[in-house]
Amino acid sequence: MRQKELRLALVCYGGVSLAVYMHGVTKEVWHLARASRAYHTKAGETPPDGVAGVYRDLLHSIEREQQVRLRVLPDILTGASAGGINAVFLAQAVHSGQSLEPLTDLWLENADVSRLTDPDAEPMWRYAKIWAQPIANWFLNRPGNAVSESVSPETRNEVRSKVSRFVRGRWFSPPFSGDRFSGMLYEALMSMANAPEGDPLLPPNHPIDLFVTATDFRGHAEMLRLNSPPVVEETEHRMPIAFRASATDMPGQTLADPLELVLAARATASFPGAFPPLVLSEIDRLAKQEGRHWATRGS
Repeated sequence: MRQKELRLALVCYGGVSLAVYMHGVTKEVWHLARASRAYHTKAGETPPDGVAGVYRDLLHSIEREQQVRLRVLPDILTGASAGGINAVFLAQAVHSGQSLEPLTDLWLENADVSRLTDPDAEPMWRYAKIWAQPIANWFLNRPGNAVSESVSPETRNEVRSKVSRFVRGRWFSPPFSGDRFSGMLYEALMSMANAPEGDPLLPPNHPIDLFVTATDFRGHAEMLRLNSPPVVEETEHRMPIAFRASATDMPGQTLADPLELVLAARATASFPGAFPPLVLSEIDRLAKQEGRHWATRGS
């Protein structure tokens, strides 16, 4: 019987509208990896059900029809913005054996403008910027408006109400709270850690790489070697954040310190104009609030 490995390098695109969609994609990859691990484990263990069970049946079908035992290994994960967040969570799940199921609540319940809005950006009172209300109403209710064309009828009033509050809130500063966002990301990681866990989804000692992209707001000097002149100094703003680890046979082994994973997810999702730039003091406040020692803070 031939054996083959299908190694997946996954790139998760960003964008606010893709956040929930990309979460669904990463869950499918997670289910496939769970099915592959179960397919190659010893007999007697409880097989996965649901979506993972379907993928496991597919692997058995490939074995019967093609005489190939296929192992699926998602071991290189990367992304930006909302895609970077999903890549962080998927990498943690693959490495540790933790479940991605708790994250559905993050996207469907917590990732809401009313929960992410900075308290200082809320309208000061119900009549704040009352002059802007007619303008907002016209844009939201005029014929052919985006809400009527793209939002289901049962949620249009909710969307219009939230957009109205958004318009009448703070201007010229990011409306969303970085501290609230970091707290939600940490809560999601803790929900994964507290949920029932399985075995790691990669074989022991198999490497896993996670990369997310971020932007250094001030930039740093880089020397470029050219011909004439021979060297040019340029300000570089690209800042990839990388994690690398080797899989173990022990469930629950985290890919990195949860605060570092929060930092990476928060940094890649610092959408200009929506969230304030990430500074380390924000993660320090989170660590203090949660009573967690950031052992690698100075490294």
